[in-house]
Amino acid sequence: MRKTVVVSVLVALPSCAPVEPDVAGAVVALSTHNGMCTATVVELRGEVGFALTAGHCCRGSTPSEMSIFAGQDYAAAEAVFNVIKAQPHPLYEGGAARDVCVLTFAGRGVDRLSSILPMTPGEDTLVAGDDLDVVGYGATPNDAESNTQRRHLTVTLTRVDQLSGYYDQTEEGPCYGDSGGPALFAVDGAVRIAAVTSGGPKDCSNGEGANARVSSVFEDLIEPFINARPLPIPCGGCMDAAVSRVGNCVDQKETCLADSSCNALVHCYSACRTDACMIECATKYDSGMMKYQAIKACVCENACPDYCSGDALCRE
Repeated sequence: MRKTVVVSVLVALPSCAPVEPDVAGAVVALSTHNGMCTATVVELRGEVGFALTAGHCCRGSTPSEMSIFAGQDYAAAEAVFNVIKAQPHPLYEGGAARDVCVLTFAGRGVDRLSSILPMTPGEDTLVAGDDLDVVGYGATPNDAESNTQRRHLTVTLTRVDQLSGYYDQTEEGPCYGDSGGPALFAVDGAVRIAAVTSGGPKDCSNGEGANARVSSVFEDLIEPFINARPLPIPCGGCMDAAVSRVGNCVDQKETCLADSSCNALVHCYSACRTDACMIECATKYDSGMMKYQAIKACVCENACPDYCSGDALCRE
């Protein structure tokens, strides 16, 4: 397989058998501008489908650069579908927390796929010691650069928090290409997507793997996205994510902070509590204003227009 270079923490499966047939059709390969990931179909509506993958798999790729390959072996795919929309969680800031993206895809044959429901907050009772069945198309010890097969592996959670789950992969675990794949768990006898594979040690062993809990993003990403409703995301949270190390506006932020006048302007603004103070800062550090405005334009017009259009910063 093509070794993905999306993010250095992408992970994938060493040795394991093909995934069980009752869920096999729902787990698909995802090709992006930067490499291969895995995704899971969660809902089908005629010739339109919705799938979950990792947020970092969607970063750096437009929908036109993404395709879904159905089948046990994506090199001999049973069907290929075009991705028409991709929505990573707006508050994703790197790491496993909220590392989830929802995809809309379409094409003939979508209705022949199977799907697996994501775990809702009411269904999620995960605790340390629970076993998850992790599925993906990632690298294995015997074919680190060329695997195209879908496989699965059981991991045991060693710790959990509200947003993420963690497991030991000293001997085996997800590796390159498995990012975005599902971690499956049975709820009252029904298989659910409990988490999405996020990251782990760079050599895919000798460390801790991590995944994003699906229940933590069900109500503010998955459910509203699928039902075409606005995501209930706060403007401030979106702004913080936009200028984080994996945000869409990090380049503008770093350009500003590298400029002494713009850096001083940011610190001056952060200490202000009145309009008069803001005006004084803008006057004092006027030479840094252009670089600061580039951050604001990126946040308001590119990263967060749906969440910040009514915010005072974006109305100025």
